[in-house]
Amino acid sequence: TENSVYTQKRSVPKEVQELRELLEVVGDFSSTSVFNVTDLDMNKLQLREYGVPDGPQLVAFEKDVAMLVKDFAVLTGLEKVAVQVTLTRGTMCSKLHVDNVGLRLLRTYFGPGTEWVASPALSRVLSESLRFGGNSITDALKALVSTISPIERAEQGEVVLLKGQAFPGAMGRAIVHRSPLLSSSEQGQLRLLVKIDDFME
Repeated sequence: TENSVYTQKRSVPKEVQELRELLEVVGDFSSTSVFNVTDLDMNKLQLREYGVPDGPQLVAFEKDVAMLVKDFAVLTGLEKVAVQVTLTRGTMCSKLHVDNVGLRLLRTYFGPGTEWVASPALSRVLSESLRFGGNSITDALKALVSTISPIERAEQGEVVLLKGQAFPGAMGRAIVHRSPLLSSSEQGQLRLLVKIDDFME
C-alpha cells in the first residue's frame, strides 16, 4: 500500500488516566531503553527514578506500554525494540521532518498528539526533498503546508504508525510529521508520549 501512516483509535485505560494528576508534580524527562521482546521488564525505563509515583497507576501504564511493544514486535517481526517515554510541557520538534527509521509507533497518552501532512502527494514531495537534506523550495513548502494541505493530529490515546525512510520501499515516501504545534491555550500542557522504534545494532 502507498499509505505511510496508520492510526488506530484506542482509549486510555481508566487506571492509566489516573496517572495524569500524579504527573503534575513530576518534572519533564525522557527515558529510553532497549528491550528484548521476550523480556519486557519495564523497570528498565526507570520511571520511578524520574520521580513518577509508584502505585497501581504507574503499573497499569507500564503494562500498557508492554502491550504496545508486543503489538509492535508482532507487526514488525523484530526481537529488539527501543522504547522512549517522554514527559514534556513544551514542543519537542515542531518542524516538519521525516524519520530515518523503518517503522515508528507513537502514542500520546495525555496532551496534544503528533501531527502529519494529510496530503499523500505533498508528503511525498517533501519527503523526497528531505531525503537529500532539503532546500529552499522545501523550506518554502514547509512554511506553506498548513495552507496547502490539512495537518492531521492524533487524538489522545490514538496509536500512530509512521513509515520512516528506512522502511522497505519508503525512501522518498516517508511520512512528513512533527510534534504538535501548540496553540496559546495548549502551552504548558502536560504531554506523555511513548515512542517505539526498531533497534539497529
